[in-house]
Amino acid sequence: MLSISKSLTNSYQNCLNFSSPVFKYKKSCYMKKLFCFSLLVFFVACTATKLIQPTQADVDRVSTKYPGYSLPELQGGKALFEQTCSRCHKLKNPASRTETKWKKIVPTMIGKLAKKEGHEVIDSKQQDSILRYLVTMSTAPKSEK
Repeated sequence: MLSISKSLTNSYQNCLNFSSPVFKYKKSCYMKKLFCFSLLVFFVACTATKLIQPTQADVDRVSTKYPGYSLPELQGGKALFEQTCSRCHKLKNPASRTETKWKKIVPTMIGKLAKKEGHEVIDSKQQDSILRYLVTMSTAPKSEK
């Protein structure tokens, strides 16, 4: 019984002894985990899609398709896209899809979000705003992207 008690006392003292091999091992594991986590955060931050800021030139380019469309409406569509779509996945570059594909994808994704949340998250007007933003920015000249 005395040897068990002595063994437990030595183990407890090793935990408090910062120069003990046990502490160095735990510190090493902690540092490795911290490094891996930091590397993961850095990688995710570097791969995030950076969306370009819409300009009046973008609005002018689609004025025949969307008469009366304004820059604040386009910027609002961008904000809704960022807030809504990032709930489930990383944001896609609008230029990565065509108008036809966006018109199929957006309603599908909004439906999935509503099912996930258990209620309608955005209305049809907001959905249209997101779609107009994506269509407008998907047709931006290569120099703007």
